[in-house]
Amino acid sequence: MKRLKDTVLVLLLLGIVVQGWVWIDHRSPGTDAAVQDAMEPGDSLPMLKGHDRDRRPTSIQLTAGGQMNTVIYVYHPDCGPCGTVAPDWARHFSDISARGPAVRMIALTRAGFPGASDFADRFDWHIEILSLTGVDMSPAERHLISKTPWVFVFDSNGVLRLQAHGAELGRVEETLALLPHPTHPPNQPEQRVHNNP
Repeated sequence: MKRLKDTVLVLLLLGIVVQGWVWIDHRSPGTDAAVQDAMEPGDSLPMLKGHDRDRRPTSIQLTAGGQMNTVIYVYHPDCGPCGTVAPDWARHFSDISARGPAVRMIALTRAGFPGASDFADRFDWHIEILSLTGVDMSPAERHLISKTPWVFVFDSNGVLRLQAHGAELGRVEETLALLPHPTHPPNQPEQRVHNNP
């Protein structure tokens, strides 16, 4: 009987220690820093760094000098909900493209190539893909890829105007309708830089 009491007492003490450890870990500065790094509407992101389909290091300017709004669609090939919204995204990409070049669309992923591009090709996406695999990410970039499927709308000054679940394309449309409609000058080069490795 004493042996059983000792075992129960040890298990209770072990449970208390584990709960204390979980509580301390939950309140650690790393967790608070991650919350502080979250992007909110009104925050700016001047540029994204990653790799394009050809696996070249690339920087994409989100501050287009009043020339272009940007919608970023975050996905991962292994994300089940991403596969669910992918056909809707393909239709959405066609609808946005039909309006002209005032909206830049970027599919953003932390998956590498060819998996990232194979997924996009399977759903007939005709937009730019940027992979953040192997990139030293800023806190803002880490926040962008922390949820999938997710969408972010940035105005032409690189200011975040909306973040929403990837199924909320109506909210993307509403936000774009509220933003100024910049026009892309015909001879202006695209604001994209290929970085030498």
